[in-house]
Amino acid sequence: MSEYIMCSALWIQDDKPYVHQPTNVDMGYVVAGQRHHNCFMTIHILAGCKPKNVKQGFLTSKNIFLNREEAAKLAFESGQIKAPKRILYSEDIWK
Repeated sequence: MSEYIMCSALWIQDDKPYVHQPTNVDMGYVVAGQRHHNCFMTIHILAGCKPKNVKQGFLTSKNIFLNREEAAKLAFESGQIKAPKRILYSEDIWK
């Protein structure tokens, strides 16, 4: 099966190593959710604040974090969206 976009994600880049992160994340941690606002809410509930140094993106079926531009390309190539886009929003895939 080919790679596809699995869910929205935020990469919090705090320059600390964590285990069990996406394969291309060596520092910082990733919070996943259906939509980006779900990820922000999870962080707010657990940490009590808005995170700094956040990169918005998506997780793939191969456990790779992609930024919005990379995710748009993969979503088109995998058939998840019908037309190419410059950046991807969760609403483009999940209505």
